[in-house]
Amino acid sequence: MPCSFFSRQLLPREQKFSATELEALALLETIEHFKLYLAGRDFVAFTDHQALSGVLDGVPPSSKLARWKHKLAEYSVNIVYIKGAQNPVADSLSRQGWPQPQQPLPHLSQQQQQPLPSSPDTPLFQGGGDVVE
Repeated sequence: MPCSFFSRQLLPREQKFSATELEALALLETIEHFKLYLAGRDFVAFTDHQALSGVLDGVPPSSKLARWKHKLAEYSVNIVYIKGAQNPVADSLSRQGWPQPQQPLPHLSQQQQQPLPSSPDTPLFQGGGDVVE
């Protein structure tokens, strides 16, 4: 279970962003908010927005996403998609009450696994946080 959350309101110009841009913004803003703990360390960010990991792995479709991809490159982050139904913590700040996980986060499939340090100090980061209107 996460021990900290981050949230903020969207600026008027951000309210026009696409869903993928909003998810990327939430991920970047949250990582920047917790950079004191994440900078210089390998960590995993879980997201319930499947397009986000693909956009950031390939060629971003916009200059805005390209800038954010460049900014995320400063961190050693592995972005992993988890279906919303299996991700009880996603959007918890915007939902009524606290989510009660039915089961632990699923193990990464062979395709999703990337070399990560075997150190128990590697933090796992519940991706994105909430950016609310």
